[in-house]
Amino acid sequence: MGMGFSLAGSHLIFFVASVIVAGVVAGAFTAVTLNISGSLNEKCNRVKEKLDTDFEIINDPEKIPLSG
Repeated sequence: MGMGFSLAGSHLIFFVASVIVAGVVAGAFTAVTLNISGSLNEKCNRVKEKLDTDFEIINDPEKIPLSG
């Protein structure tokens, strides 16, 4: 009988390894997603600052000429 490892033991090792790999992949995807989200947030803030202007009403009824 080989090294005394049963089929259930090897399945358990493969299961634990696959759970660890899945955790690492999920962590990497989370990090990439957060990085992209942060970059988009910064870019949107820059665009917002460029487009954000103060509007002033320049039509003063007291200064409208009545005769052409």
